[in-house]
Amino acid sequence: MSIRKIRERLNKTVENVPYIGKVLTSEITLKDLVMTTVAAGYLILGRMDPAKAGPRVNVESMYGEDEDVQTMTLDTKIWGTIEGKLDYFLRNRTPIDMNSDADGTTDDNMVGPSMTLMHLNYEIFKGFDIVAAAKLTTGAPLEERFGIQYTWTKNGFLFYTLATRKINEDPNTEWKSDLGYSGPLSGNFGWRTNWEQLFTFPDGQTTTNSSRIRLGVTYKMPGSGTILSLGPAMDINNIQNGENAATNPRTMMPGAYLSVDFK
Repeated sequence: MSIRKIRERLNKTVENVPYIGKVLTSEITLKDLVMTTVAAGYLILGRMDPAKAGPRVNVESMYGEDEDVQTMTLDTKIWGTIEGKLDYFLRNRTPIDMNSDADGTTDDNMVGPSMTLMHLNYEIFKGFDIVAAAKLTTGAPLEERFGIQYTWTKNGFLFYTLATRKINEDPNTEWKSDLGYSGPLSGNFGWRTNWEQLFTFPDGQTTTNSSRIRLGVTYKMPGSGTILSLGPAMDINNIQNGENAATNPRTMMPGAYLSVDFK
């Protein structure tokens, strides 16, 4: 299939997807979620450069509890190469209240906003990319962001950092970092640890940050690139000082995670 045909197929698919802004700022139905998932699938099929490895998909389910509130957070990441040095990255995090007696719509079950990120990255030199990003959060308008990221990997170690600036209404700066390590244990088994940290610096307001910590055993399925990972986890949100700390207190959610990484 030619690049032109692939792009035509993507455009036709997007036309049939519900308006994303409406979906994320009003009631989210199961149909909306299915349609959005289909659109993400077409983005995978539309990868433009078959010479490079990808796309990669990582799906994680984290189950934790904070003050008798049991929450499962679904975290999906898709990334790959479009063409040459131009890459894409998609991410969605949706927290679901496991104690809810709701009637089935995702909005009623949420304990926090669903967040979707869409990045286009262009490598300017080894390890460094410029980033054009869009961020969609339930109940909030679209955020347009620009920034730069750096990635370093060696012998199982990972260091990643991303700084972006929101350029439209209510500007702020976000800084994200990832520290990780993965190593062998025996045969197809290994282990991994990862610490993800996010800082938000609103102009003239209190800085907030959140942490996500993972430690787990990994298993590489024979004959494929699929890797399963399972272990304890900790999510800490709304780490802040000042007046907002009383109205939006910190939450600590210990629990466990299960993730699948495949391509």
